Amino acid sequence: MRLFKALAKMDLIIISFFGLVFFLMDRFFKYQATRGWSSIGSGEYFGWHPYFNRGVGFGLPVPNVITIFLTIIILSLVAFLFLKQVSGVRYKVLGIFSLSLIFLGATSNLIDRILFGYVVDYLFVITGYVNMADIMIVVGFSIYLVESNYKYKITNTK
Repeated sequence: MRLFKALAKMDLIIISFFGLVFFLMDRFFKYQATRGWSSIGSGEYFGWHPYFNRGVGFGLPVPNVITIFLTIIILSLVAFLFLKQVSGVRYKVLGIFSLSLIFLGATSNLIDRILFGYVVDYLFVITGYVNMADIMIVVGFSIYLVESNYKYKITNTK
């Protein structure tokens, strides 16, 4: 039992480390986008180009106060799911990792909204602008859906 707890603790440390690295990279890139680096390699489909996004997903215009309020509610839900996963007897490493990505990505964008009134996007991809926090949220959500669907199929095949 002690070995299981030690391994579980190690999993959480590794997951936290990777999530924190991605979070800090996003914060660094956002800092550079606002204070240093200008457009780099802005080709037809991909490049570095700072963009201050006052909207939400796909640039939809939503007042900042509403966006901040909804983000805090969503962060609370993700934190609840995370704590539920961690406190479970048989937690899923992928589930915890995915929720960490979602939480840290959303937190990084929330920091921007509170400090600046907009989110700093810096990567131009095909037809829109994104940042690493957006990628963390999408990847985390995708992993969570796959992991949840996999768990659902296993429990329903018995």
